[in-house]
Amino acid sequence: MWAEIGSELWRVSWSRDVYCTELETHKARKPHRCMSCGESINVGEAYRRWRCYDSGDAGTVKMHPECHAAHCACAEGCGPWEFEPFGQPRPELESKREEIE
Repeated sequence: MWAEIGSELWRVSWSRDVYCTELETHKARKPHRCMSCGESINVGEAYRRWRCYDSGDAGTVKMHPECHAAHCACAEGCGPWEFEPFGQPRPELESKREEIE
């Protein structure tokens, strides 16, 4: 089944109708855990968020912007994407690469 988040379609595994909210960017006021890489989203860091509703159940997905961007880039030209929660490595930030060089 596919769910629409913003202007993108997302594959979901639920067997019933699912509604997902628009993709948003927030600044963390408390620590969170990235659903993609499993690492912390620290206070003050930006993160991407959307919520899904399924027959009375609700879930929230939060990701580092670079994790979300990596999923989108990987699926570019292939249509919607799905992911295994906490199963992907966190992409290296461009600013960290510049500090090392």
